Amino acid sequence: MTQRQKRLIIVGLLLVFIFLERKILSPLLMGVVVAYILNPLVSLFHHKFRVPKLASVAVVYLIFVSVIGASFFMLTTRLFDEARDLEYDSAGLILQAQAQIQTYPQWSQDAIYEGVKALENTVLTLPAKVLPIFNGAVSQLIGLILFLATTFYLLKDSSRISAAARRLILETTSPGVEPMLEKIANSFSLFLRGQLLLVALMATVTFVALSVLNVKFALIIAVFTGFAEIVPIAGPTVATAVATIVAVFDGRTAFGLDPIAQGSVVIATYFVLRQLEDVIVIPHVMGKITKVHPLIVMFTVLAGGHIAGFWGLLLAVPVLSVIRILLEHYW
Repeated sequence: MTQRQKRLIIVGLLLVFIFLERKILSPLLMGVVVAYILNPLVSLFHHKFRVPKLASVAVVYLIFVSVIGASFFMLTTRLFDEARDLEYDSAGLILQAQAQIQTYPQWSQDAIYEGVKALENTVLTLPAKVLPIFNGAVSQLIGLILFLATTFYLLKDSSRISAAARRLILETTSPGVEPMLEKIANSFSLFLRGQLLLVALMATVTFVALSVLNVKFALIIAVFTGFAEIVPIAGPTVATAVATIVAVFDGRTAFGLDPIAQGSVVIATYFVLRQLEDVIVIPHVMGKITKVHPLIVMFTVLAGGHIAGFWGLLLAVPVLSVIRILLEHYW
């Protein structure tokens, strides 16, 4: 067995181990992802502004930690209050919904009741998924420290890690493969940043819209909506359903609307935001990442969903980017 084959086997076994132990290694893997995203900012300070490497890492790392810390302290109190209220109110919302349905015309009661019943588990289990984030904060401290340490050391030693990876690539592949792999890595980095942008954008816009409509639990629903963007189609659909149920049955309205009208406005708001995102934001943001026309991005996402379902929708853009790079390299 040649040295090259041995190294390929070791790398393969390492990747299998990371996949099998991904839950235990989640703080490390998250640190890798965050360091991957922040590394271009370190390079900007180091190369363009001539700041020493360690100082560049310290500046970017402190900015990152400060933003995370400030966001945590600003949002935690309200999120905790809303999650606690949602835990107490969720069962009452269902009972109130069932009572209110009885006042509607008979032809609409069956359809509405089935819809509420189908989403009952989603509403009732939402607090159980949210509250452990806060209640288990102490138990997650070690993971947080490991995540922060991993992020810092990966940023600090990124040049050495890149050099080692480059040597491994040159020793196990042909020299012409290295530039192609660098383009693929850069494409995935841009994809991750694009996903973070979409999550933050949808969470912010949704929070503003729900606050204007005086919907209860606006912040926690907006945060849920933002992260639901990661799950194509199903995520936004569930987020819309949860926001609509709360808007109809939380006992609060805006602009003199009745509960049904309030829910209809919420559905329309989510629909409009989703269309704007699908037609304007996603094609142009992801189009810049893949460097192909926005229409091709849209059709690729649709084709990915048709071919591979959820994973096809999720991975359509990065796969399109890889295909473009491979065609440029080998065509």
